[in-house]
Amino acid sequence: MKTTLTLQEKLRDLRDEQGLTLSILAGKTGIPLSTLQRMEGNEDMRVGYQDVAALAKFYGVSTDYLMGLTDNRLYRQIEIDKLRLSDEAIEVLKDKKINNRLISEMLAHPDFLRLMQSVELYIDRKFLSQIGQMNELYRFAETTLKSKAYIADGDENIAYLQDAVVNEDGYLRFQITERFNNLLKDLFELHKRDALPDEQTNILRETMDLLAVYLNEPDKERGKVMMLAKQIGLDFSELDDGEIADMKRVVRIAQNHAGQTGGRRRK
Repeated sequence: MKTTLTLQEKLRDLRDEQGLTLSILAGKTGIPLSTLQRMEGNEDMRVGYQDVAALAKFYGVSTDYLMGLTDNRLYRQIEIDKLRLSDEAIEVLKDKKINNRLISEMLAHPDFLRLMQSVELYIDRKFLSQIGQMNELYRFAETTLKSKAYIADGDENIAYLQDAVVNEDGYLRFQITERFNNLLKDLFELHKRDALPDEQTNILRETMDLLAVYLNEPDKERGKVMMLAKQIGLDFSELDDGEIADMKRVVRIAQNHAGQTGGRRRK
């Protein structure tokens, strides 16, 4: 999962939240449809500030948010002490060793409050006394039936009372685990279409294309040169004989170096 959203992802998310098509957005903002298409689809495009400002005003967010200077749509600045975070917590969030975007999504999840309530109940042991009282009631009823009605352990009523007794510690930890698991499932579904898998797919596709170039060339040395040219962005068909010969020498040097390195490792 990526730690921040690109301009393109933010624009698509904002438009989707309002249920707008690009054509409708173009009509409402006055920005040409072709420009909007490029802004949402091309990460290498140089974006004009006027267009960014117009979209920020339309969506009700800051230009800093769209341009990636902040991940906050609304709160540009807030006093740290109002958040009531410890110095240690602030340092953890500042050093960027954890994914703050993921932390933010967890905090904003509708079930996070219930999760924290369960954790607080467990830490403060607030709920344990009520569970303990219920357990004592079940145990008292079991003892009474056995002593007064002479009912043995195998009886259905006794078995019900025994099963009703709750392990206080285990119950609360199970509840916490269940709520946390449900929250994780929702976040997983949310990020199924995150960009990272697409990037991995592109890398795999490029690798397979390179391999196909090599396998389809009868002259394997020439095939390796074609692969090298493709990797560094050269059009092999435009190379002259001298340039191809130079690249073949580079390939041979690389092969010899790899062979020598491999030989030393085997020793």
